[in-house]
Amino acid sequence: MSIQCLLCERDDPRWDAFVEASSQGTFFHLLRWRDLIGRHFGYQPIYLYVEEGGEFLGVLPLFLIRSLLFGKSLMSIPLGVYGGLVSESEEAAKLLLQKARELARRHEVNYLEIRGNPYGKDERLDRDDCPRFKRNDGHVSFIREIEANEDGNLARIPRKQRRMIRQAQKSGLRSFMDDDRLRECYLV
Repeated sequence: MSIQCLLCERDDPRWDAFVEASSQGTFFHLLRWRDLIGRHFGYQPIYLYVEEGGEFLGVLPLFLIRSLLFGKSLMSIPLGVYGGLVSESEEAAKLLLQKARELARRHEVNYLEIRGNPYGKDERLDRDDCPRFKRNDGHVSFIREIEANEDGNLARIPRKQRRMIRQAQKSGLRSFMDDDRLRECYLV
């Protein structure tokens, strides 16, 4: 098994094929997202993959970000809610996380952030023990089916958040669709 950095300007069709075939992959993992973020925000993409016998076993898309406000950081998929580790083997996952930590040290970043999996908690990240980098559970998401009626959807929201929604409704906050003002929205 060998771990390699995928160069920014190199496209390898195996990357997207692996992501699309994996149950853990999202569109945030695809090379088009790398190109979009790199080109429009100036973040340096560092895409890692593990392969054996020419087949991908895992990928980890990372970006080196330099900010006057926050300093340097290494992050899997900035501006996206998902996009962390995608791996079909425990060994590949360990190699990718190890390489991410090495890159973080080499670039002397203030923090390393590896986004989670949209389909549940990633235990591989929990077991990863590195004293310099701490776990941050600041981002949370949930995926649910949408009910046919409002009450059914509201019942699925946790009690405290449901209370906040009801308070907002009592204060007159509402949402609506208004295609007539769509052009004005885009101008803003």
